[in-house]
Amino acid sequence: MKKIIGGIMCLSVLLVCTGCVSVSETTLTSGYYYAEGTFATEATPYVYLYFDDNCFTMGQSRIFSFAATGSFVIIGNRLIAKTQTGTYVFEIKDSETLLLVIDENNENFGLSKNTKFVFCNDI
Repeated sequence: MKKIIGGIMCLSVLLVCTGCVSVSETTLTSGYYYAEGTFATEATPYVYLYFDDNCFTMGQSRIFSFAATGSFVIIGNRLIAKTQTGTYVFEIKDSETLLLVIDENNENFGLSKNTKFVFCNDI
């Protein structure tokens, strides 16, 4: 009887703890997310996400050689990327839209807060 009660208590604690974990309900896709706005021809800022190993790349344009690279985690509805140039925080709006919330090192990209990045299925 003690084993059954102990098992039920352990199961209850496990269920309560798993309910506390914050997981994004929105599923993002690996690939390129381009900034919306008016930019010079072929100079659209982008974010590249690769979910197999949580790699993150952000650049001013795919034609420029500089890009901030690093890794990312998703906590709740936030994507937090750490690179060699700083930390970038995005709000996940939906499965194809990211909103730049924090850019610690804005001089590299010159983007305003709340810049919207939209998924583009290009190869």
